[in-house]
Amino acid sequence: MHNTSAMKSKKAPWIPPPGKSQHSIKTTAKTPKDECFIVSDESKVTRINVPTGCLLLNFNLKKVEGSSTAEPCHPTTEMHSLEEDRFEEASLSSTSSFNRDPPDVNAHLHSIKQEIQLLTTHFISLKQISHFLVGIFNTFETEDETIKNLLTKILDEVKEFIFNLDDLEYSVTLVGNTISQEDRITEFQKVIKLKENLLSKLLGCYSNIITIYQTYIQKQSSARMSKNEEEQITLLNQLRDSEQRCISQSAVIKDLERRLSIIQGKANTMESYKSTLEDTRTELQKQLSYKEAQIQYLTTELSQLSTKEKIDDNDRLLEIIEEIKKNAQAEKTALKKALKVQKSRAEKLEKLHAKSEKELEEKEKMLLDIAAQRDQLKLHLTVANNNIIEGKNQIEEMRQFGSAMILACNRKNFLTMN
Repeated sequence: MHNTSAMKSKKAPWIPPPGKSQHSIKTTAKTPKDECFIVSDESKVTRINVPTGCLLLNFNLKKVEGSSTAEPCHPTTEMHSLEEDRFEEASLSSTSSFNRDPPDVNAHLHSIKQEIQLLTTHFISLKQISHFLVGIFNTFETEDETIKNLLTKILDEVKEFIFNLDDLEYSVTLVGNTISQEDRITEFQKVIKLKENLLSKLLGCYSNIITIYQTYIQKQSSARMSKNEEEQITLLNQLRDSEQRCISQSAVIKDLERRLSIIQGKANTMESYKSTLEDTRTELQKQLSYKEAQIQYLTTELSQLSTKEKIDDNDRLLEIIEEIKKNAQAEKTALKKALKVQKSRAEKLEKLHAKSEKELEEKEKMLLDIAAQRDQLKLHLTVANNNIIEGKNQIEEMRQFGSAMILACNRKNFLTMN
């Protein structure tokens, strides 16, 4: 009797449920009913709240608009409990106290019932989490066999969990209704085994959930890293192509500048030819006027000779005049031909000059277009370099994020095992 009264007065040590952290815990849920609601439309976070002492999971539902893939969900676990909650006196590992002291079934039966309520709450939370995971992976059309197998295993455990809880409740009821002390102890041991079995299944389900998240995050990280590497290779190829185009455009620009200098030299030469042609034309006009004045003078002198004595002189003069006329006519014809040749040459030079000016304008326009293309290529090179730097930063962030998530998951597994 003394031992029995001592066990009744002695409180069982409270051991936190699986996944509970060692940090101080604040109360958030004050309603006894389970709730699932959107905390904020801006943060797009779905929070699954369960009653006091249950696991609380926050899932990030941020979606990338216009993209076939979405950011992976990153669950965070929290535990909530009331300071004056009667669950604090319950323990999920009452087997230790049961093995240390002589068994008093009535002292532990109430604690087992409270633990059943706590396991039921965990089952409700686990069921919501499993349905949420099914919705998430169906939405993202995940084809990973490991994730599918683990999710199928969790769903099967959830389906069997309600039957195991019913068996546990039935066993507790059977212990309460059993009269014989030995039978009650035997049934109580069965209850302890059933409870430990349920607890191990629950821990296994949480471990599978953590494994699913680890696998999914690793898969997403590897996919993103491969995509970033492909984009980096593409950008590097574009950068090489742009550099080659810049080199070829520079060679073209140098060739065009050389041609432009040649055309400008030809234009200057044509200007000098034109001035020389004008001087030659003026000189020929002067000579022609001089010859015509000389012919008129000789004709006047010939008309004044009317005497017979001067007939011979006149004949000689006429012969001289005829010869002069012939020479003048020949010179005049030669001058006309020379003028025609010079005129045709001047017309050709003018046409060539006009054509050179037109080509010069076209080359200048082409140079302006090439300069604009060169500026645009420089802009593309700057954008490509920025994209490469941004891709490298994203790869580094993804690596740091993946290592941080793996470290957090390992820490959660360690806390769960403890």
